Amino acid sequence: MLIGITGSHGFIGQNLFNSLSQQSGHQLRRFDQKEHKLLEISSLKPFVEGLDLLYHIAGANRAENSELLKVNTLGTSNLLEAVKRYGKPDYIRIVYISSFQVYSPMDTEKPVLEDTLPDPKTVFGVAKRCSEDLIRISGLNSDIIRISNVYGPHCRPFYNSVISTFCELICKGREITINGDGSQTRDFIFIHDVVSALGKFIQHQGRKTEIYNLCGGELTSLNTVIDVLEKVSGKKVQVNYNQSDDPNQFLCGDNQKISKTLDWRVENTLEEGIEKTYKWFENRK
Repeated sequence: MLIGITGSHGFIGQNLFNSLSQQSGHQLRRFDQKEHKLLEISSLKPFVEGLDLLYHIAGANRAENSELLKVNTLGTSNLLEAVKRYGKPDYIRIVYISSFQVYSPMDTEKPVLEDTLPDPKTVFGVAKRCSEDLIRISGLNSDIIRISNVYGPHCRPFYNSVISTFCELICKGREITINGDGSQTRDFIFIHDVVSALGKFIQHQGRKTEIYNLCGGELTSLNTVIDVLEKVSGKKVQVNYNQSDDPNQFLCGDNQKISKTLDWRVENTLEEGIEKTYKWFENRK
């Protein structure tokens, strides 16, 4: 099987590529930003030709609104068009990495199901939702994976995850600033569990388009994250609580659909995941 990965040099893509490269039975093709341009359909021909499975992970995360819309939405549209023109549209399966930001933060801890009406409150969320719709109407076999707050090795501090930011600051002996009192909660999931789930789509054959939540399935406060980091690092963490108005808005996902469909389970506890992440940051020094 020939598998393509856009965003293969980013956080999720790098971890996925490393994992799949250790397996036998398939070939991997990485998206080369010097040769392939999401905004130039013709340049995508050598990337999509012959692909049996395509993980579409690439996209803009933190950028100007125009860039978020252009790269994530138009880029996805161009990739789909390239598959139809140059690839194997009747056979290829696309696994698209979306985000929990397509949902709206809630004031209840009730887990969010995949059939919850999307109501994004950020431009990034709007772009991801639009990309989902483009994939849905493309007619191509596809799976849309909405991921919660993922963290772990290769995660960029001040960009991908608050946990990576905390790890970076602790390793450098710097103070951590938290807006609010630290009771804010997130649904965290460790990158190795994300990669484990994504890898199972190689053998999965579903209907035209299916949507899955990929998440830890429980809420954890930032204060709890700090407590765990103190335990795994053996350091007293200096925290500055910035008394800003940062109300907690819950967004906990239900992961039962992907669990049952792929026979997948979260294997890393929060403490195990944070310890592995912290050690990775510590070894970078």
